[in-house]
Parts: sequence; structure tokens; C-alpha cells
Amino acid sequence: MTSTEQSRAALTHWYNHMWGRVDFDLIPEIAAPRYLRHDITGANNLMPAEAYRDMLKPALGHLKVESFTYHLTCEEGYVGALGRFILSGDRQWDWVQLFRVEDHRLAETWLAGMGGTDRNGYPHPRNTWTGTEIPTTTLSETDPKRAVRAWLQSLADQQTTSGSLAETVRVHDQFSRDREMSATELQGHMLKLMHTQSVQDFHHFLIAEGDMVYATCSWKLDGNRQWDWLQAFQMEDGKVRRTWLPVIGGTDTQLKVGPETRWAADALPAGSVVL
Repeated sequence: MTSTEQSRAALTHWYNHMWGRVDFDLIPEIAAPRYLRHDITGANNLMPAEAYRDMLKPALGHLKVESFTYHLTCEEGYVGALGRFILSGDRQWDWVQLFRVEDHRLAETWLAGMGGTDRNGYPHPRNTWTGTEIPTTTLSETDPKRAVRAWLQSLADQQTTSGSLAETVRVHDQFSRDREMSATELQGHMLKLMHTQSVQDFHHFLIAEGDMVYATCSWKLDGNRQWDWLQAFQMEDGKVRRTWLPVIGGTDTQLKVGPETRWAADALPAGSVVL
């Protein structure tokens, strides 16, 4: 089994059998003995797998899964996950997340925050990244990665156009659950959100599989406003045709903090796993 296959198997077990059945007793079996989390629990929260289990069981262990759909993108020891999860009580999570798998177990994860309805999933200041959390592993360069990297760099350079975007892009973000935007509209929308004179400390890490690319990013705007985020992209004819950005973490108080939308069932890519 290749490292990519091992990574996919670990995350499939994580979602199908632990989250899909709300069976948190499986966490020590699937997560590494020490599980490093860059999420709402903290920017660098290294916790025993048993501690993560004991944190989740009181809060969620009594709830039932109403609907669960997820999509995985795997490259070597990394997995990008795009999901929509609804628990009883109409508690919905919409997310883009990155995992690192080591020795068949989940060793590290990145999750800036979640969309949906659950206020416990909103970004928290304690989850502000320094940039050193972004992986620096060297993975194979591909045309889809080059296109996504070029788009991110066009924003950092504050360019009003980008050749990396399709003529229209289907957008699922914290401002809209599902909308079509022209390339010009999307570029202008992002530049308006950034509202900056300069971008510094730009760190990013990309993984790709097939037509999907995942980006884990952090940068500072005008030296003090920080964005930490994970974003998924679906490519078509070498350009970004669809993107998912449920929430942006960091310190930028000019952003609307917290999810404003909830994704519908068809917001996930074709071929997603439905439990």
C-alpha cells in the first residue's frame, strides 16, 4: 500500500467509523498517541489521543448523525478533507481541513474554523498561526498547483486580474453558500476583503489529486492583520472553476468573524462519500 493509499485509508476510517457513528472511543485507535492540532483548541495544541476523545464525548457523544458527506484529496502523507456534517438539533458543520498521516495514524491537523451553524466551530484568537505551523514538506509540483499558487500570488501582489481563474467560478464561502462569479468579480471581491497596502509573511502549502487542490495559508496584511485559512479548489481545463472557503481565521477584525452560510447537499464535489 502506497503512502497515499495509507493516508486515504486512515481518513476513511476516521470519518466512516468514528465521526460517522459518533464513536469517539475509536480516537486512540486512529489518531497518533500525541495528536498535534492547529485548530480552535489552539495554534499548536499537542494532545494525547485520549484527551481529544475525552474532550469530544461530553459535548457531542449523545448526538445523532443526521447527514454526513465528505470528499478526500490525498497526496503522500497528507489528506485534504471537504465536508458537510449535520448532527441532531440542526447542528451543521461545513469545513475544509488538512491532515498529516504518519504510521497509518492521524498525527497532525489544520482547521482554521468551520462554517455552518455551530458557534463552537468559529475561529478563536488562540488559533492564530505564526506561519511556522504551515508544512514545508516538498511535494511534487503539478500544473493544478501552479495555477492555484499563481492565483494566490496574484492576490498577494494585488493584481486586479488573474489568468488562473475560469471565466466563471462557482464559490462556496463564508458570504455565500453557492454563487457563480466572473473571474473579475471574484478577484475584486478578494482584494476588497484584503483591503491592504502590503502582504507580508505569506506561507502556503499545497496538495493535489486529480482535479482537486487544497491550500493551507497564512499571511499578514499591512503588518498586523492576519489571515489563516484552508481553501479547496476544483480545476477545469487548467483553471480554477470551483472553490470552497468556509471561514477565515486570524486576527482581522474587519472580516465578519464566524460562518454566515450553511452548505446544501450539492455543495460538495461529485463522487463525495455519503454516509
